Amino acid sequence: MEVVLTSFHSVTPYIISEYEPEVILIFDSHLDNYLATGVDGTLRALIYRLPDLHKYAVLRPSAHVLMRELNPDSLIYLVIPECCYREVIRERFGVEVGDEKFERVSSYMARFINEILKIEVVFIPPQDVKVLLDELRGSVLAIDIDVDYLAEFSNECYIPPPGGPGKCNIGTLESILGLIKELNPPLITISEFTLRALSDSRSHLTSLIKKLRSLGYRVRRGYLVPNDREAMKAIDMSHRAFQAIKYATSDLTRAYQENANQNAEILEALDSVTLSIFLRFYGHLIKEDRLEV
Repeated sequence: MEVVLTSFHSVTPYIISEYEPEVILIFDSHLDNYLATGVDGTLRALIYRLPDLHKYAVLRPSAHVLMRELNPDSLIYLVIPECCYREVIRERFGVEVGDEKFERVSSYMARFINEILKIEVVFIPPQDVKVLLDELRGSVLAIDIDVDYLAEFSNECYIPPPGGPGKCNIGTLESILGLIKELNPPLITISEFTLRALSDSRSHLTSLIKKLRSLGYRVRRGYLVPNDREAMKAIDMSHRAFQAIKYATSDLTRAYQENANQNAEILEALDSVTLSIFLRFYGHLIKEDRLEV
């Protein structure tokens, strides 16, 4: 049995794919379902040619998409607190909880996750994690933990849960450990912790690692960032790039939704604008010979 530690959540789909699990159980307080890897092939190629720090930072918001792409035959559950799910939609789409528009957007998001990504969303809390035990028992299971799902990690993760610390009732170490003891998954991946927490003998991360070792798990390190400062700079850069792309393509996105007969032309324009902005942010990090695509 193995635990793999990685700095960014976007790395864990690659690790899990090597094990070919029947079931993947993701614990996360965010919806990492941007289609950063599902756009024009030129942009995808450029993302994969970035240095690892920036490549994985750019792919962070698409971790759940990657999980499905790289594990096409696995049954995947996304465990997310219901409050965080609603906060993500409110922040991402600028709609207020309770409004009719919010419910429409929420319904669309649920269909996208369930029908397109084929990922089953489970709201824990308010449900108890024990609701999954009967369905998961006996399966070849991988548990994927983004530590911002856990209340104890509010000061040990890169990006806190949506809505800010304390707004939402989120998961706990006790509940996760109880599930692990019941199911004994052969693989556990842990991501989004700071290097400071990894090196601190008194941190919750260190405590979690010790408890997993006591359960018989071997712990190894996967991709780790150079340092926390560089990690946050890379995350911030990707956020700014996505915001710039979102702003620049808002009219085209609206036109795509409203003009079915011109969708091919609009998609081409969307890809062109997206690629241009991406290169504005990241072109200096890609060798010139790699830009000839």
